[in-house]
Amino acid sequence: MVSAATGCRSTDQLVAINPFLSRRSAKNSDLNLAEIQASYDQSLSNDHLAVLGSQLTRELILNNYIRFMMASRASATPDILQGNFTSFGYFNAPSKTARNEYCKSTSKFAGAVLIGNIKNEAQSPPCGPGSSTIRIPLGYSLRGFAVPSANRFAQRLDLAALARASQKPDGARWSDLDPSWPKRRIRWLFSSQADFLADLRSVGIKPPARYQLAATYLSAYQNLGNHPDNLLLAPTNPGLSATLEGARFQILPLQTGPEGRTVAATADNLQSYPAQLVKGLYLYLNTKSANSCIIASFADFMLNHNATLMNENNAIPLPPAELRAASLALQNHQRSAPIGANSPTLCKAYAEYTKRNQHTPQQANNR
Repeated sequence: MVSAATGCRSTDQLVAINPFLSRRSAKNSDLNLAEIQASYDQSLSNDHLAVLGSQLTRELILNNYIRFMMASRASATPDILQGNFTSFGYFNAPSKTARNEYCKSTSKFAGAVLIGNIKNEAQSPPCGPGSSTIRIPLGYSLRGFAVPSANRFAQRLDLAALARASQKPDGARWSDLDPSWPKRRIRWLFSSQADFLADLRSVGIKPPARYQLAATYLSAYQNLGNHPDNLLLAPTNPGLSATLEGARFQILPLQTGPEGRTVAATADNLQSYPAQLVKGLYLYLNTKSANSCIIASFADFMLNHNATLMNENNAIPLPPAELRAASLALQNHQRSAPIGANSPTLCKAYAEYTKRNQHTPQQANNR
């Protein structure tokens, strides 16, 4: 944010000049130099909030941060609104890269929004032992296998058969999964934003020697229709309109047992879907950051409206018990770092909002 004025009046006071002005222009103005300088200094006091995150969580975070900010402003008293608010910077990187960058240089970032393996996240402290970071779960994302609408034969996917076929020297063919399907080689498609190699190995599939790589989640789904034998492994919440599923592509139910039972990649099947393909969405909060209360307030807002905010942004809300546990852990942290007179303006505004809108966290739809 850059502001500029046209000049300021000469004064005997020894006051630093706004670098966008010159002392020559200051001699021919009716404006008071001290007032101009005070206004400029106030603009520099804005809080600059830097957060790391993946492409998959970008819209989720940016859309909800705007709602969080507007809700806080609408409930804040005029004296709070006289202060400066916070500029928000979302730095995009694949989750693995974002995690490494955040953890090795936490002083630069107030937080990170990461996608992680549920088991690994539960068993290890964020950024290792002694870290100043706390981890707040927000919801879930599922990995799914999608085929284009031109694929008229595949109605389900047998993971065990696909894992066996992937070990063949010349790669898997559709007929390896079902003898009635075409004897054509599967054409794999991935997004460069996803750790697809780890996802494949997690379910016993040998990564193919050749594959197509799309730059983004969106382009991966758009490129899916280029050939009827394409098979895409990607998050099932890529930011595409839900109406496109069925018209442009189909996310295949997975056959996970010898009895032939299948499970679809939906929120209702969160507990029965293959655990290796269920990813958690986590907000990492740097407690040593001067703006940590902003991230904490934002997390509180997303937990209090979890079902609505996750569903509207193609993510799966937290189940009720997990939502209550996450809210309790965050509240314990907030009590250890209460909002004070010198806290960032947005923290004070959100505190005013919570006073006026006391409520319990919104219950998720999935059980």
